[in-house]
Amino acid sequence: MQSAAPVVLPAQAKIEALESIRGMAALLIAIFHIPRWNPALDITLIRNGHLMVDLFFVLSGFVICKAYSGRIQSPQDLARFQVLRFGRLYPVHLIFLCFFLLVEVAKYVAQEQFGVSSPNSQPFRESGGLAFVQQLFLVQAIGPTGNTFSFNGPAWSISVEFYTYLIFAMAVLLFGRIKPYVFATISLGSLLVLLTGRGAGFDALLSCTSGFFMGALVALATQKWKSSLPGIASLIVFAGLVAYLSIVEGDRSPHAILFVTAALIFTLVAA
Repeated sequence: MQSAAPVVLPAQAKIEALESIRGMAALLIAIFHIPRWNPALDITLIRNGHLMVDLFFVLSGFVICKAYSGRIQSPQDLARFQVLRFGRLYPVHLIFLCFFLLVEVAKYVAQEQFGVSSPNSQPFRESGGLAFVQQLFLVQAIGPTGNTFSFNGPAWSISVEFYTYLIFAMAVLLFGRIKPYVFATISLGSLLVLLTGRGAGFDALLSCTSGFFMGALVALATQKWKSSLPGIASLIVFAGLVAYLSIVEGDRSPHAILFVTAALIFTLVAA
């Protein structure tokens, strides 16, 4: 990148403006994962913290598309892209997987050697050998494995995102100029399957592809957008996001977060 080029700096600044969204989402997810005795979970906004994972999927699609939509032009580029994604995700995943494996071993030793056990957490019951292999290959959340939340439960999002990266790279390489239509088909098609409730165990992957490719569409749209939106536009959408998270209950319209997030990213970048 040539940092002296005047068009690069404003674009970079706009992408950095999205860090505030990332921080808010990470905080809500962290609070949501505090044990259920946490009184903060009485607040609807906090109870809906799990929806922020969808925000991350949309934001990831935006950032990856912005950076790579014009750089994957050969199988070698695709392989390089996927290796970079693997190097970014897998080492940390492997460290935590080994840590949780040691936790299961410790529970087993405590139970067999010292007679200390918990009726709610038997060693290697939810996190067994098959689950460990699936975790190693990052497929624990793809298909009806039954092991989506084994060992390090939150790693399910890494599982589906890694293979969504591959789908993205293949779409860019194979479809070139018509990739916006392909992105839209993948995003809306995935969402439609989710809404029909016929994900056949692939709901986590469909949730990721729907959000990721919606974010990719936003990235392509901002590249074509020539005018500037007023700053108040992003504030209005942000207020709508907070209101949505504060009102929606249970499983009612959970996927609306994708559209609200996409609109927020667009208004921030197009401002």
